[in-house]
Parts: sequence; structure tokens; C-alpha cells
Amino acid sequence: MEPTTNAASAPGRAQEPRPISRARRLLVEVRLADDAGEGQRAVQQLYDLLTDTQGDVPFSFRLTHAVGSVQVDFPDVRTAWSPELQAQIDALLGPNRLKVDWA
Repeated sequence: MEPTTNAASAPGRAQEPRPISRARRLLVEVRLADDAGEGQRAVQQLYDLLTDTQGDVPFSFRLTHAVGSVQVDFPDVRTAWSPELQAQIDALLGPNRLKVDWA
């Protein structure tokens, strides 16, 4: 019986591409100020941004304020992560507000 050779390790053959990680879940931190109206607008803009992009990735918001925080899950809606979405969230809320759990 001849030994089998993995195509990725055979001389002269290109390596097979590795699977690309995909987003499994998004958690967005929204820091709320004392101005309730401003906070509501930011949350609405973020929700609209995420729901405008159809996909299969669930998301949650962590709303934080000086007195505490609460996590809000949206079990019936999904989005799709992309570098463009990341940039839009950064522009809206500032950097480092999006946590992506990778599959």
C-alpha cells in the first residue's frame, strides 16, 4: 500500500485555502450620556445600521451609563459583519465599541 500525500504538503502544489472565520455574534457597547434624547438617537441609528444589512449574525447592545449597564438582545433580527459595517459603527460610536465573537 502506498502512503497517501496531503495535497497541501505535496511538493509543487499550492496549499488548500484555510477556512475563513466568520462572525458568530456581535456585541456593541453604547455609552449613554445624561441627555436621554441623544442616547435614543444613537441607539436608533445603530439599530437601523445593523438591520439595514441582512445576514445571519445575531447582535446585542450593551447600554452603559454612570449608574450601570444593561444588555439588550434582539433575538428576531440578524445582520452581517463586514469591514464596512465595522467602520460605520466606529464612526457612529467611536473606536473599540464592537466586540465580534468569531466562529
